[in-house]
Amino acid sequence: MTVLAVDQGYHFCSVAVQQENRVAQKILSFDAGHLNHSLTCFFLSVVNDLCSHCGITLENIEAIAATTGPASFTGLRAVLAVLQGIAFARKVKVFTCTRLELQAFIAFQENPLMKAYQAVLDNQRGDAFIQTFKKNHNIPLAVSDVGLLSEVIAVHQNPRNIRETTEANEKTDTGIFLLKWIQQDNTLLYGTYRDLRPFYGHTPTFKKKFL
Repeated sequence: MTVLAVDQGYHFCSVAVQQENRVAQKILSFDAGHLNHSLTCFFLSVVNDLCSHCGITLENIEAIAATTGPASFTGLRAVLAVLQGIAFARKVKVFTCTRLELQAFIAFQENPLMKAYQAVLDNQRGDAFIQTFKKNHNIPLAVSDVGLLSEVIAVHQNPRNIRETTEANEKTDTGIFLLKWIQQDNTLLYGTYRDLRPFYGHTPTFKKKFL
């Protein structure tokens, strides 16, 4: 199966294409404060280049795996709009997850003995999103809603502390991990272009305890 995987972050976008045993990846770096409509064209050209590297074209894409946020507001909308267009035109299968879910999946992959994980993601506004997951057959299962770190751990109200806390969690080769997730369970590819909707994060009342 030929899969296009995309993880759009706040300051980077990890794009990967897999065609059988061939994998091509590119990581785009940018300033979230200076994004414009040109990102859409640039992103599409990168996807075409990666497809060429694997000896295929965009028309050969059979599935899309993508994170839906939280991420840069402008970048997330631009990238997901392109993916929606591809998914709609090609009628391809779609798998989506949040960036917090992907962070937990990566943690479980790199630490096989880990049973649970608290994903923390800097929201670029002096705080961070946080969500707790437990491992269920190597797949992250959310056991709490998404909240803000400042509401859970009062000591992390200092933006500098939050950045230091989340810095170690920021990976840029995340598109490859999306491909690994699909390889483990391709039954996850049941979504459509309608599932490629942005998730910006929110702060509901916590219903379950964090670790």
